[in-house]
Amino acid sequence: MAVLDQNIAPGAGGIIYPEIAAALYHEWDRPECILPVIGGLGGKQLTMDEMEAIFHELKTACRKGDKPKPMFLMREDELKAVKQSLSIAGVAREAKA
Repeated sequence: MAVLDQNIAPGAGGIIYPEIAAALYHEWDRPECILPVIGGLGGKQLTMDEMEAIFHELKTACRKGDKPKPMFLMREDELKAVKQSLSIAGVAREAKA
């Protein structure tokens, strides 16, 4: 399952993902893997390529059995601004465009 957040909170990632993960934690039929995705910031429309990248990452991350790292869908200049904000907030994140 992928959770798409259209917001970002320094130090926490998206706001919706932890709520969804917590709500499903005790469910016996919860998804084995939940991928946090941050995209569509500022009303930006997601492209088909980005949607395909989400599905590809979800398949790859779940196959490994690791907890997936957040996926950031943004342009290089947007990513640079987010990384700067995170560094100001004292949060070290590995984000890729």
